[in-house]
Amino acid sequence: MHGGFVIWARAPSQNVIAVVRVDWAVASDNEFKQVKQQGSVSTTLDVDWSVKSYCYFNAYDAIADWAENNRLDAVLHLGDYIYEYSSSALLWDESDPGKGTRSHYPRKEIVMLQDYRERHSQWDSDRGTMRMRGALPLIAVWDDHEFTNNAFRTGAQNYNNGDNEDPALPWKLRAANAVRAYFE
Repeated sequence: MHGGFVIWARAPSQNVIAVVRVDWAVASDNEFKQVKQQGSVSTTLDVDWSVKSYCYFNAYDAIADWAENNRLDAVLHLGDYIYEYSSSALLWDESDPGKGTRSHYPRKEIVMLQDYRERHSQWDSDRGTMRMRGALPLIAVWDDHEFTNNAFRTGAQNYNNGDNEDPALPWKLRAANAVRAYFE
């Protein structure tokens, strides 16, 4: 499947103690006869009945193919060019290469300058990424995963000095590592 998405919805319930199951499906046809992916997620009142289901993909091959037959000036990438997570924290199944996913390298959560360099190098060496970047200029916008999820001035959702891969690494140094590797 050449596509990716985040399903983000709200499924309110009148029963405040209920766990609501939300089934989802994505198909390549309007009648849903050719279902490509499906699953279910649960939600509760403590998250305001919101649900998110992530389906990752690599659309870069498709972009390069499309660029061959259409006039495009550039690709605008709106963030999350890389992900900082360890391979064990991935939300998708790495065992099925047909799903368009790939293992992360290094396999740990990236925090050091060399980690960020290696992750960028891995992303940039992907065949689809090279085809897309060879066909069109890339205008990339910075977002949170370029260094860590849901970052704020003194930390992040998955980084609070002492609760990460390297507990001795100060937040400002991790952020500086990410910024330097991004612009190298």
